[in-house]
Amino acid sequence: YLTGGTYTRTYAGHPVSTFFGYVANGLITSQSQLDALNNNAKAKGFTSWDGTATRAGDILYVDNDGNGTITGNDQAIIGNPWPAFVYGLNLNASYKGFDLMMNWQGVADLDVYNYELLYIYNLYSDYNSTTKTLEAWSTSNPDATIPRLGNGAHNFQRVNSYLVEDASYLKLKNVQIGYTLSKNLISKIKLQNLRVY
Repeated sequence: YLTGGTYTRTYAGHPVSTFFGYVANGLITSQSQLDALNNNAKAKGFTSWDGTATRAGDILYVDNDGNGTITGNDQAIIGNPWPAFVYGLNLNASYKGFDLMMNWQGVADLDVYNYELLYIYNLYSDYNSTTKTLEAWSTSNPDATIPRLGNGAHNFQRVNSYLVEDASYLKLKNVQIGYTLSKNLISKIKLQNLRVY
């Protein structure tokens, strides 16, 4: 359970603990855009969020049920925490006395719900943050992709697809380069095998 509600649900025919929330469609970039949304009869729900006024720089959510109001009925599946597949690759090669061993591991097609972005983007004034906050929406930075900074009520706090990120990765877990000295050379010091790696 997170601020704004639970962020996973389980449905028949879908993965267990599927991410579920509001679908983000960019940011409200200006007051004029917000006014236009509110003047549109199909968008009357953009004026507030559970009684809190929506402002420029907030996330623009998709009205999935088309009733002109952003409510819990507009929530949808927004991500899958389970990988489509897990894979690995081991490579071994040698040439003369040299050898190379590599171990790769990865996962593909899964999502993570990055709740830490709420703190990284410093939506709460009592937390340290990063320089990414300098890229947040403001009247002097209307083309930003990071919501406005704010303390307290903010529609960014709702469970939403903006916080869902691709968690696929491929990493090199181990790499080893070695050289095996020739038997003629090491036999002189009474060794059968010597490998430096």
